[in-house]
Amino acid sequence: MFSSCRKDEKIETCESSTNESSWSGHPYPFDLKAENTSWGVIEIIELSESKFLIYAGGDYPGSDQFAGMSEFYLTENSGESWVKVYDCFDCSFSHFRAVDENTCFATFHTFGWHSEVRKTSNSGHDWEMASGVPEYALIFDELNYAYKGFPNGQITNDGGNTWQDSPNMPNIPYTDLISVYSNTSAYVSNGSYLFHTSDQGLNWDSIAPYSYEEFAFINQNIGFSWEWDYSGQNPEQILWKTQDGGLSWQESFAMESIVNGAKLHFVNENIGFILAENNTVYKTNNGGQNWELDLDVCWDKQMGAIGGSENAMLIGGYVPNSSFKIDMPFYYRSTSF
Repeated sequence: MFSSCRKDEKIETCESSTNESSWSGHPYPFDLKAENTSWGVIEIIELSESKFLIYAGGDYPGSDQFAGMSEFYLTENSGESWVKVYDCFDCSFSHFRAVDENTCFATFHTFGWHSEVRKTSNSGHDWEMASGVPEYALIFDELNYAYKGFPNGQITNDGGNTWQDSPNMPNIPYTDLISVYSNTSAYVSNGSYLFHTSDQGLNWDSIAPYSYEEFAFINQNIGFSWEWDYSGQNPEQILWKTQDGGLSWQESFAMESIVNGAKLHFVNENIGFILAENNTVYKTNNGGQNWELDLDVCWDKQMGAIGGSENAMLIGGYVPNSSFKIDMPFYYRSTSF
């Protein structure tokens, strides 16, 4: 597909000549200390319809060994303006789970690879240890978690102070095959079978065999899953869709030669976006029945994060320099979809 480049608000963007894109590129409106670091992580965390956090992490410039640093920036107007709310040295964050507009949990790592769950109760301004929360807990809301302990799974409804057994919780190893889609319900997989809970982990239903690599559910019935297909000359990543809670799956979309997979984000049951590793963004307006190219970003950028709401969509990334370091962090923003 033919693409042309142009300068837009100091960010060079590529847009497909066959689609009128509504995205605008912006340099980060803040002094990112993680710039020019030897690795970069950018995450977008939705706290509410108009409130988002951008997390940026990397190693400290000039350090001769890993010494992670993290920075958080907050917008309360869907990305129109930002303010820095938190940073730390010798640390990194991952596995974010926002439960309301003020509260978010995350796994916190230090230089010695010690990890623990931390929590913010003020939209990212402070991150404190979430006492009583196991590292790989499924977090439904501020007080209700489920955890696969030994020999039985356990749940808490008081923030980890007391726990009770959940004997029929599936034996789930540490895995990213988890989709908590509401404050009461989640799907998980142990790599061979799909399970569902609708009462914050107290009871679990075994749904069907499951062998796909990654999934995300919008509600109890509708979900999407990725699978690689190497049968042809060019590998394809196939997006499958279920409308019956995982009992059956139908092919929704196929993309060629996506080296490291793709990220999926729905703002409601109809409107969703795919951020592919080849720096393209696809959009659906009908719940995944059809997809169209919505943004084609210049090849020299590294897109890594997607998030948003019905008010605005954000995509974060950076331009790696000759040493594959973060040279110019930026984000794309769309309010028309």
